[in-house]
Amino acid sequence: MSFDEKSPTELLEPMNVDPDQPSRVDIAAAMRTGRRRKRFTITGAGAAIAALVGGVAIGGNLAFGGADPAPLPPLPDCVGIPLPMAGYETVEVTGADPTGRWIAGQANPIAGTVSAAVVWHDDKVVEVLKKPGIALHDLTSTGVGVASGYGKGSYLYRNGELTPLEGGKWLSARSINENGVIAGESGKRSVRWASATAEPEVLPLPAGATGSMIVDLAEDGTILGQVADAHHDLTGYLWFPDGTGRAIPVPRDGDREATRYRAEQIRGGWVYGRAEVPAVVSVAPSDGSTTGTLYDVSKEAPFRYEIATGKSERLAYPSNLSEPFLHLGNRLVVLPVDRARPAGYRAITVGADGLTAAGHGNPGTSAPFYPMSWRCK
Repeated sequence: MSFDEKSPTELLEPMNVDPDQPSRVDIAAAMRTGRRRKRFTITGAGAAIAALVGGVAIGGNLAFGGADPAPLPPLPDCVGIPLPMAGYETVEVTGADPTGRWIAGQANPIAGTVSAAVVWHDDKVVEVLKKPGIALHDLTSTGVGVASGYGKGSYLYRNGELTPLEGGKWLSARSINENGVIAGESGKRSVRWASATAEPEVLPLPAGATGSMIVDLAEDGTILGQVADAHHDLTGYLWFPDGTGRAIPVPRDGDREATRYRAEQIRGGWVYGRAEVPAVVSVAPSDGSTTGTLYDVSKEAPFRYEIATGKSERLAYPSNLSEPFLHLGNRLVVLPVDRARPAGYRAITVGADGLTAAGHGNPGTSAPFYPMSWRCK
């Protein structure tokens, strides 16, 4: 089961331990699959597009008032680059730096196997870190990264070497920014390292919350996470560098409030995520009569939330959800796939400028992962 298929209760299962005791799940495997999808399939790098043309994005379209808007710039042309497999049959992408030039992956990404971390620079393998059970989660533009493993502690990665971080073997570093700030988790609490040599500090919980998890870390030090209540319901949450925090409201789609909102990345002053959007579907009766049945259903849709204004807007998905994609502002960009290795591809990371991405394809259960990067211009 992938992360996307798990219920909120299953997502929060890693939290049901005390910080000084081992988790009951393989944290490296559970989180690596996408719990913290840094620079995931959407990016705020193109947020200035809407501001530039004076428009407000509504449901994936732009509505304008006043003077005629300037024409939108054309969408970028993107090419897909299959990443070398470093001699392994299966390698999934686990993270990348903001420029997209440094990419991390995990060979044999199956719990209990002899795995290895793979590092690419400019789409070439530069390091294979043969430390079974250790996954490399995030990188900076200088190739410095953070890694962790289930019951194996957290590490700073630099020039092929791992240096242990403070905090013990049950802490898991998930993200690092260009200033060297690190965010991660300890049991069911989120933590922050001010630097690679600092002791971890536990991030405060809002009233009523029982646990939290890390999702992303911005360059200004703002940390994006999810907090959980006693019922294991998840809420997006922001920890700011000044010590304050704020819950992210569940977005609205028209006059109906979405449900099960999942924050996924923070970039350029925006938080991106997905939510279940309620809808009413009319089903025609089988006897040919004109009276149908109405059903309340919900479907997943991407949203973005502007931190400065507190406003949310709905984004678009591609018509074929097996295609990888990203967002420039509120504009959808569908990415090419490797036709020689047919698989359901998705972008796991997106660069700060929205013009680079990395991810993988996976044809199905027990099938290999095929790593790939994208360059757009």
